[in-house]
Amino acid sequence: MITNDEIEAYLLETGREFTSPEENMWVIHEGNHSENIVLYHTAPVVTFRVKLMEMPTARRAELCERLLRINATEMVAGAYGIEDESIVITDTLQAANLDMNELQAAIDGLSLAVSMYYDELSAYRERTDEEQAQDAQLAAFDAQLAEATEA
Repeated sequence: MITNDEIEAYLLETGREFTSPEENMWVIHEGNHSENIVLYHTAPVVTFRVKLMEMPTARRAELCERLLRINATEMVAGAYGIEDESIVITDTLQAANLDMNELQAAIDGLSLAVSMYYDELSAYRERTDEEQAQDAQLAAFDAQLAEATEA
């Protein structure tokens, strides 16, 4: 059975930044569109989890269908799911035989899934008031620019 010290040694070997906010838990700081990858060691498994975004209130059925289709045809390992009104990606490995290659592959797989689908899935996300205001400002600027180039 893998120990927490071995998991931490593997994480150090990946060269990624990480913290350990509590026992049996590590947060790998990826710096991409998602929140960080969280790794939990709860024998007999090691679970990897990324929160992608909040579950929108509109177009939920359409989003859920897309997530199921991605899970069925495009995910190499792990799966998209819904946890407490959030869209997450999780992967679980057996702790008994976990080695560096498996840990690295799980982290890389989650990072790849985020980078491949974030833009598409974020289109389902509700825009904040601030984002809507920025969109309106950009639209007004584009209109002014179009007017100026026509004149």
